[in-house]
Amino acid sequence: MKNLKWLVISIALLISGCASTTAINKISLGMSKPNVISILGAPKDSRAKGQDEYLVYGLLHMRDIGCLAQPRRCEKEYFVRLQEGKVVSYGRVGDFDSTKTPEATINMTQP
Repeated sequence: MKNLKWLVISIALLISGCASTTAINKISLGMSKPNVISILGAPKDSRAKGQDEYLVYGLLHMRDIGCLAQPRRCEKEYFVRLQEGKVVSYGRVGDFDSTKTPEATINMTQP
């Protein structure tokens, strides 16, 4: 019975301490950075490029029972992109070519 009590407490702490992917659905375009942080918590990483600031979150996909035993296995990266302190896009890393490597075409002629 004592072990069951600790198991229940551990699961409750795990779930309450980690944001899940449902939290990203509470984000809206135009929200301020403090609003985003109040919903998703502190980002695990942040980046900036030019006028863009990116907040990166590891959010849990709790779709199968195995996630309770190994929550990091179910973590997916999500981003929130801000311009002038306001949300202009958000989603899973890789959406909207957010991680696509820039490409260039080089035409060469041989003499």
